[in-house]
Amino acid sequence: MHLHGLNVSFAAKLLLLTMSFHALSASAQIVDRRSVIAEESAAYRAKHPEAIQFLQRHMNRRRHHKQEVPTEAPGGVGYGYFFWGDKLLWTNSSVLDYYIVTPNNAGGNLETWQYLTSTCRSPLGTESLVSYFAQEGATLMVYDWARVDHWQTSVPMAGRNTQYLAMRPDEFANVRQMCHVRNGTFYQGFSGGVYQWRNQVWLFDFNRGDWDLMYSYNYATTNRSDALYSTNSGLGYWGPIVETFQTNFANLNPIGFDLVRLFQDSNRTPFWLNPTNTYVINDYPFQLISEAPYTGFVIEGPGNPPDTFVIGSLSNNPSAHQLRVNLNTQYGRVYRFYTNAVLAGQWQQYGPAINGTGTNLSVQISTIPKSTFVKANAIFNTGSLCVTANTAAASFTITPSSGLISPQWIVTPAGDRWDKTVVGLAPGQYTLNFGPVSGHPTPPAQTVSIITNTVVNAVVTY
Repeated sequence: MHLHGLNVSFAAKLLLLTMSFHALSASAQIVDRRSVIAEESAAYRAKHPEAIQFLQRHMNRRRHHKQEVPTEAPGGVGYGYFFWGDKLLWTNSSVLDYYIVTPNNAGGNLETWQYLTSTCRSPLGTESLVSYFAQEGATLMVYDWARVDHWQTSVPMAGRNTQYLAMRPDEFANVRQMCHVRNGTFYQGFSGGVYQWRNQVWLFDFNRGDWDLMYSYNYATTNRSDALYSTNSGLGYWGPIVETFQTNFANLNPIGFDLVRLFQDSNRTPFWLNPTNTYVINDYPFQLISEAPYTGFVIEGPGNPPDTFVIGSLSNNPSAHQLRVNLNTQYGRVYRFYTNAVLAGQWQQYGPAINGTGTNLSVQISTIPKSTFVKANAIFNTGSLCVTANTAAASFTITPSSGLISPQWIVTPAGDRWDKTVVGLAPGQYTLNFGPVSGHPTPPAQTVSIITNTVVNAVVTY
């Protein structure tokens, strides 16, 4: 049982916000935009009264047993991850930190609603989701399971609040438009005979380089276990998913999630989603463009042409029996060439595999005999690195030089650590060399081993 609308004075709310370990209070740059967002949300709901019709459908769908596929029609999970029942349990705080691949509109034949949503592993937490309605622009919405009036926040982003959208590389170094969301539930203590909780949502302002507080709600439960996930919980079991409300899809723009992780309790190091704590679920045949199990995926369509790589130019030198192929390579891909004397014969790999560097590379291929056929392919083979430091003044270089380093240090939920990610790294060993920070000794270099489809953590202390 939980109690709605706990009466807490503004001064008490402010005191909790500034004192709480969980409220990102250590960053002086966080801006409280709740009042502005509330006004925008009211205007959006007035424009879309039909959104309330989907409230009960959303509730019913998400309340199905956690090991079953939703059976209501229409609707379901286009693609996404559910948490295993006995994993990622917490006691004091649980914050989901994730990027959402957010095209300006859904494209294709979308005629109704589509959500890119996730819980933070609390049955009474919020879902912070990107919503699409037909071909209208992307909107950030908040759905709070601790309230009777669940739908709370609607923030149009495409064409309006564009500070929350940025072009950035995903884990395979594919540059896509994304927003960056944090969605958390925090235990505030026991008082007045009840257990006090707070749900909060932040959205990253890429122009300012810090977080905006978009939503906050204080509530109470009679039992502490009411807001904590357990294997018997009917809510809080789904991670990042594409929630669908129609049965046929065609030519939708690429959508998905990137770098999904949980910060729980007092752990400053995140828990990345992986096969031991998460599993895949999907109802509809979306085209999977890329997936870094289980920290991110991008889907589209169906019906869109598959992603391809670009051959910049070809030049043939018959007298030297050589074909020169110029490739526009990309990070995170491995390129291989194959030759064959006849199209129907056995293809043989020609030369070693080539790791993409984001630059143009030239490959010479022998054309003996003269009738040699040549083909090429590219596969994803990449890992990622997350570097966490105790100061935003930190800097580092990576050797050998590779991958794409995020431009900004981003404060973590603890408020006293900052991190950057490096994506598109070919598997292997790399050395991190750290730059000086005034008043602190420079940390020694670190060696990290990058593994395919894995995010590796590196922690540096000045």
